This record gives sequence, C-alpha cells and structure tokens, in this order.
Amino acid sequence: MAYLNPTKLTCPACGFSAQINTVVGVGPGSRKGDIAQRYFNDPGPFTKGKNETGVTSLLCPEDGTLVWSNTRTKHAYGPLSAKEMQGAHGQKWLVPGTENPFPPKPIKFNPRDPFSGPRPVKPK
Repeated sequence: MAYLNPTKLTCPACGFSAQINTVVGVGPGSRKGDIAQRYFNDPGPFTKGKNETGVTSLLCPEDGTLVWSNTRTKHAYGPLSAKEMQGAHGQKWLVPGTENPFPPKPIKFNPRDPFSGPRPVKPK
C-alpha cells in the first residue's frame, strides 16, 4: 500500500475541482501484470456514494455527477513462470502437496570452489 501525491479531480459538468488523497495497494502475492487497487483515503469536499455497479465513488457536491470510482485489483492470468512457481527463495514450491516441475539444478564441480559439486555423503 502506498499513499500517492494528492490528485486533483474536476467535475465534468460544473467544473468544481478539489484535491483528494489516493492510495494504491498491491498484495504480497501479486504477479507481474497485476493492476493495483486504487481508492481514495479521504473524500474531502466531495460526497461519498456508490456508482451503478455498487463500487464506492465520489460525487460532485454541486450537482451529484460521478467524479471518481475506486478500482479493484485486476489479476494477470496466464501460465506461471518458473520463478513464480518456485517462490521467493527459488526452492519452495507454492502449491503444497504437488511436485516441483522445476527441480534445482546441481552445481557442477569446480576445483577452485570447495562448495561446488555433489554434496558429501554422511557416513552411517
């Protein structure tokens, strides 16, 4: 969630204008291509109401014309990329109980790097 700079709204019918504070929000599970929700923080001089679809809106105090409507988050749909499926650390599969289709690739042995190559086997 982020507070944006004040937005100046002007009524298309009578020309009444004022500034409002707007907030934009994106959740932690958002994906590339998602459209963030936008809503007003304080209605200011405008009247709080609802538009024809039932979404909270701002109406002009002079003549009741719709000036602003809150927008909901719109999710980007489509196949997940390998990075999105693996999660933040690249190893955790996001859907519990399913097999990871992108297993971690083993690091090839490098004689200069003691941490490369297959892991040592623990003796029994």
